[in-house]
Amino acid sequence: MDRGDYEKSCVDWLFHLKKQAAEAGGAVHVLLGNHEVMNVDMDFRYVTPASWDGWADKEKKSGTLMVNIADSVASLGYPAYMKERVSAFRPGGTTSKLLSHMPCAIQIGENVFVHGGLRRKHINYGVEKLNREAAAWLEGPPRFKQAEKPVCLDDQDSPVWARLYSVPKPKPSAGEELDEVLGMMGAKRMVVGHTPQLRGINAFVTEKGNEVWRCDTGMSSGMMSGPLEALELLADGTVNVLTVDGQVASALRSGDEDDKEIMDVCDVDTGICTPPPDELELLSLTTPGSIKGAVVGPENAPGPLKPEESAEVKKLIAMDDKSLKIQPRLTYILEQLIADAIARQAPARPPWTET
Repeated sequence: MDRGDYEKSCVDWLFHLKKQAAEAGGAVHVLLGNHEVMNVDMDFRYVTPASWDGWADKEKKSGTLMVNIADSVASLGYPAYMKERVSAFRPGGTTSKLLSHMPCAIQIGENVFVHGGLRRKHINYGVEKLNREAAAWLEGPPRFKQAEKPVCLDDQDSPVWARLYSVPKPKPSAGEELDEVLGMMGAKRMVVGHTPQLRGINAFVTEKGNEVWRCDTGMSSGMMSGPLEALELLADGTVNVLTVDGQVASALRSGDEDDKEIMDVCDVDTGICTPPPDELELLSLTTPGSIKGAVVGPENAPGPLKPEESAEVKKLIAMDDKSLKIQPRLTYILEQLIADAIARQAPARPPWTET
């Protein structure tokens, strides 16, 4: 998410590849990252203008007006151009249900994969428990009506936000914790992304010989167009870095480069590294160009209709269909009210969103 105009195509392609791999006897594992979580939290600061459209589910229908009430309610208070994406990413939305199949962390043999990093407290909490809770929150209703977002996903050092293993020279305490975490999991290495590496894929090796491979090269054109590289882990324990110029042995990408000072990309350009939640002034709605909108809430919701507001009363009466039984009658009125509210509060698409 949030890395250019083709994010939906990327997600669709990854899950298509996942299906193809399963049919071929293999597997593709797609992990949850901080920007997926941000979008479900309705944090759209990094969405490009062309990425608001294309998220609608044309097949979903309900009620007498053929609208999805939950989607409509979720998108109330948002500009019209945002509604498709808001509806798709809310917990229980079509895209969030897809994201629910993306675990926070997995272990394959002696390799642990996670977007940001796993800490001691995450192991004590339970990685599988975290995966289940995150999946339930994303899938939402009707299966999980009361599922809440796991609290640890919002921590600065949560599995999708942690950077302690990814800075150029991790602190000794980070190395000690990595040894402990991998020991608790019976693993030898952790593979992470999240923090772009100026020198391409590389590893930090602890004094005990455990490794954390940092694989985010910022390769997307939506980031810093870094080198196209991938990490190869073979069954016999061999590790290679695959580049466009060929295979690079792990020894050439492990440890510091000739003990030289290596710059932290987050210090070089703070716009590249998304600030963790506790460093943000989280807004209900923030969009490119610093245009802000307010979500309708109790403090600014309209009060009850007054008798003198005859036009409104007449409109409400016109919505009622007394020929229906009580349940469909109430449903019909509710849908009419939602449709009317959406029509009233949907501003025009601002000029900066045009492509």
